[in-house]
Amino acid sequence: MWKKISSLVNSGKKLKISPEKLFSLAIANSFKGSIVAHANDSTAVIYFNLPDISSDSAIEALAFTISTALFSLNDTIGAGKFSDNGYLFLHKYISGYPDALIASKLLPHRSKILEVKKEASSLQKEITEPLKRCFERQRVPVAELLDTTVKGIYFLLLTGFAVLHDPTASEQKKIDSGATTSEGGVGIPQPKTAEEKLAEYHQHVKKTSSPEQRMKKYITHLKHYRSVFDLFDSDASTSRENIKKKYMEIIKKLHPDQLSELDPALKKEAEDMLALINDIYLLIKDDENYKLLQRFSLLQRRIMNKTDFEREVEVDDMGMKAEALYRLKEYPLAYKMFKGLYDETNYPEYLEKMMWSLYRDETLSRHDKTLSAHQRKENLTKKYREILELIEKMVLMGTTPIDVMFIEAEMAENLGKLRVCRQILKDILLRDPHDFRAKGWLKKIIFYEAREQKAKKK
Repeated sequence: MWKKISSLVNSGKKLKISPEKLFSLAIANSFKGSIVAHANDSTAVIYFNLPDISSDSAIEALAFTISTALFSLNDTIGAGKFSDNGYLFLHKYISGYPDALIASKLLPHRSKILEVKKEASSLQKEITEPLKRCFERQRVPVAELLDTTVKGIYFLLLTGFAVLHDPTASEQKKIDSGATTSEGGVGIPQPKTAEEKLAEYHQHVKKTSSPEQRMKKYITHLKHYRSVFDLFDSDASTSRENIKKKYMEIIKKLHPDQLSELDPALKKEAEDMLALINDIYLLIKDDENYKLLQRFSLLQRRIMNKTDFEREVEVDDMGMKAEALYRLKEYPLAYKMFKGLYDETNYPEYLEKMMWSLYRDETLSRHDKTLSAHQRKENLTKKYREILELIEKMVLMGTTPIDVMFIEAEMAENLGKLRVCRQILKDILLRDPHDFRAKGWLKKIIFYEAREQKAKKK
């Protein structure tokens, strides 16, 4: 079956299949890509980057939003807000279904025997713990499980970690007697019990599909946005025309006429969300602000609302002033401003600018007649150490540019740390084996180290 499904990847064709079965097949066949669920008025994307699966919606909530959806597949690999290991993701998804619905799926097999395979013991504890009885006995009448662990049983059957058998003569005798088991099993439930449960499920569906419940789910979905663009299911490269379409779609759903009959607390929540969306859209609508938002997005600034945007504009303005001071070679003042910006924002580019400002500041290198030679040397040593500390922070925050690595090597040599300097130069040559500067410098450091070793032996 998977062969037929996999042929639809990137075709745009939609497939009608139960979500849990599709997910189970995708996990079993190590699918890498995205499965898009097309519901009536929305879409949900499930990213398969095994061993993990992720989605932008809470895993358990997907059971209600995509249970009747059509599905398309593509090879786009992404990451959602909610992530889990493949089988645990599937188990949580099934957990979102009501017990009654799962019981109705198992009801036709109530006369069968469930046998759990040994491979199932490798599953996560969250999955195996509720099924302890099945693992201990290995062969259990399905009838004993219909009132207890139906979701776990359904998961095992779906993933192939358990199989169904016809009962042996002795097992059939026990089933016919309806006896309870010492492990805590119960007698055979009558079909009526399952029908009652199914009726409860339909009642539950009716209740959860009310306008109020739908609105609650929609607001919860909107609240999980990651940026001002993400709120409109877009990014910095999306045209404003497409953003406007999404904006109109949102305000249509949150229009005051749609909120009139809601619970007061939910109505207030919806009104607050609408106010936030209007504020953000006004920012995007303005040409100048839109360009700034695009630039901030490319710089990976986290802007969630108008206040964040205004703060970012202020920070950006201060950054440009600090940059102007740096270009005017006012390095002490530039360092002070970049330090203030880094302390406030923790942005790595300001940390790098701090390092460059301190490195180019030669005030400590000039002869100050008020200081002794020893004091000047101490000041320079303090400067070298501070530069090294800043570079170490940069390394922890991401990839260090080669020119910064050269400064790191210089500071290490100035402090007499020849072994450290040698290692940094080797790291540079690993990134660029043809760097003649690093090659020459490394030869010099090796020569110094050899001279030191010779001096120690004498």
